[in-house]
Amino acid sequence: MAEEKCFGLIYIDPNGVVDTNWLEKITKEKAISRLDILFNYNASAKKRSRCAFNLNYLLDEFKKINKENWYVSKPNGKWQWSLFFGSNSDCFKLPKKYGFHNILSDEGKYILHKLNFTKKEYKRNLPDQPKLEDFRS
Repeated sequence: MAEEKCFGLIYIDPNGVVDTNWLEKITKEKAISRLDILFNYNASAKKRSRCAFNLNYLLDEFKKINKENWYVSKPNGKWQWSLFFGSNSDCFKLPKKYGFHNILSDEGKYILHKLNFTKKEYKRNLPDQPKLEDFRS
């Protein structure tokens, strides 16, 4: 079978943090370019590793992975498990009823920020919020 006719799905379910360097490397292979990627992502483990070892943020690492269209599911549980689906095809869209959101949509951006930042970082990145006293007459 010729490389260019290869279709399928790579499913990754690691213990701990997804190796995005490996994903970057394999997605640059021509034979892999038409394969979609689905992986389980442990946001809490990534944030802990990132803070402890001064690693890249999730969003910085995603830019290296050679997939044009990304979808993310809402995080689950205290470890904030979330599924990411990446594809180079734009001929289909994952329905929201399955909990997936395009990362460019408002819902997708919100989920990414929640997965990317610790609570302290998230609060620090919010625009200044008016104080309750400001609403009193």
